[in-house]
Amino acid sequence: MSLDNKFKEYVDRAPQDAVGVDIASNAARILRMKKTASGYSILGAELLPSVPFQTAMEAPEDEISRHIHELVFPPRVKGRYAALSAPGTNSVLKLLRLPEKFDLADPEQVLARLGFDKPEGFRVATRVIQPATARTEALVLAAAMPERLADVMLRLLPKTGLPAPRFIGISELAVVNAFHNDPRRAGDATAHGLIHLDHDFSLLALFNQERLSQLRTFPFGMSSVFKRIMKVLNVDEETASGVLSDGAFDISHLIDEQTREVRGQYVVCRDFMERSENCSLKKLYLSGPSALTAPFLRGEQSSEAREAWNALDAYTDRAGGCMAEQLALNSWPLTAALGACVGVLAPS
Repeated sequence: MSLDNKFKEYVDRAPQDAVGVDIASNAARILRMKKTASGYSILGAELLPSVPFQTAMEAPEDEISRHIHELVFPPRVKGRYAALSAPGTNSVLKLLRLPEKFDLADPEQVLARLGFDKPEGFRVATRVIQPATARTEALVLAAAMPERLADVMLRLLPKTGLPAPRFIGISELAVVNAFHNDPRRAGDATAHGLIHLDHDFSLLALFNQERLSQLRTFPFGMSSVFKRIMKVLNVDEETASGVLSDGAFDISHLIDEQTREVRGQYVVCRDFMERSENCSLKKLYLSGPSALTAPFLRGEQSSEAREAWNALDAYTDRAGGCMAEQLALNSWPLTAALGACVGVLAPS
């Protein structure tokens, strides 16, 4: 083997140690994992102070450095490689039906299908979920991210030293990856789904025959609920957080109001998948803060079973003291960071 080929093989080799960095508006969620002989081990997790991401995205080029500074990684989460993700507020993510001869290697064609008139300044990635046949179009997952977003994300890492950048992606996709690669669900070919409610976004993903069938994302999350409670009750964010956690006020009507679109789209997507793929959805998993998932779990009667899902529960091999006790008990914020890690450690 030539020296060039040896170097390429080394570069392409999946790393053994990675840290997922998910940037939410309220915190930087950090999770470090290592590949082991028996699977994966969680080495550490942290919630670091929030990063003014959107401010940096909107700032003039020469002022970005005023808003974005390198993250300081505590020792237990300082992995060799970093997999970064951020909510898709500035990105576009869609499942597309495309003809067999469509050129996925042409980013301008993909961007046009995603609805962009001016394709400049975007990174594009695609994944064929189901190839085209003589009678059906291909099902393709496509994502477009602004180059500016990638630049801002990379500024969070040290210019030299560890962790080194390995992957940049969208939080919503990282969550889907965490769910799809959950070892507890390996080989599950039944029709099932996930509703994940995060701080800045929500998503709905339906699967059948071990592949993604439906995907919807929503610009709604815990932050939207906080803002609504603050407005209705005329309180600050800290008080709004207390209202959600201690149940001192009945805010079920606010939760129902905020989740109406997600619930409506779930019914539409479920019914469409069942008709078009001649299947029956057996189970719906719910992930996120209990204040938002509880109404789904105890909601209206439905034909499918409903169950809470926690991504970290699938990985019981953990270093002692790898995370604070409170974070371990309420670990849903780490879902995207975990999904980004898994994507780097075991690319599929």
